[in-house]
Amino acid sequence: MKTFSPGLSDSIASVIADPRPCPHCDSSSHIAGGLCVGCLLEAGLDPADEGESETLTGILAEVNLPDQNWRLGNYEILEEIGRGGMGVIYRARQRHSRRIVAVKRVLSYHSDSRETLARFRREAQAAASLDHPNILPIYEVSESEDGLPFFSMKFAPGGTLQQVAPALRNEPRQCVAIVAKIARAVQYAHSRGILHRDLKPGNILLDARHHLRHPRLHRPRTSQPFRRRAQTHRRHLQPRRHPLRPPRRPPPFPRRPRPLRHPPGRRIPRP
Repeated sequence: MKTFSPGLSDSIASVIADPRPCPHCDSSSHIAGGLCVGCLLEAGLDPADEGESETLTGILAEVNLPDQNWRLGNYEILEEIGRGGMGVIYRARQRHSRRIVAVKRVLSYHSDSRETLARFRREAQAAASLDHPNILPIYEVSESEDGLPFFSMKFAPGGTLQQVAPALRNEPRQCVAIVAKIARAVQYAHSRGILHRDLKPGNILLDARHHLRHPRLHRPRTSQPFRRRAQTHRRHLQPRRHPLRPPRRPPPFPRRPRPLRHPPGRRIPRP
């Protein structure tokens, strides 16, 4: 029977910063309690050792607990509020002003993808350049200690339009007002060369009074600068008329079909 260290009081952040050797196999560990992944799996798959199963349960419970001391730059991370294919969004508290903000950070497994990191930075800078009453402002664009980019923005506690949509079914005037605000925000973004590619109710946030704050133009895969060059091949384009040439109009009466010509000197008799 293997004996594991019962000390599980270290925070996740401190263990990641200072990995310790596993007490059983001496391999480097990044998990709370100093246990390597192999020993954890072996303990969890062995139903005979009840002590090891209890140890595994305790470790997993601690890993799932939020680390209240985790900081990202000048922000104290409070909880996770959203996750996508490229980034994760946290509710955080700014260290000096103590105001509640939303922080979006690129996922750690994208750290080796230069293209993904460059696209995240480009989208953050594009969103920060927008200034519209129905688009949430970007406060800061920065990088964490491990080199992963993140940015902070105004926190919208009213949820998404998708969440409040059932309550708006009998409010046509309010629905029209919301659609008008969305259209004005999107038109402003288009005028600045920003294109939203995933506009849907789940990406539209509301403030505490359920007023539209912004379509999320910063979401992953949603904002890219307009390409000035056309993406359509020339043979697929509609032909253009010369400005000095009169338009071609159809004849006022249908043309009679021309007779088919046979060998020289012979024609098909007309009916």
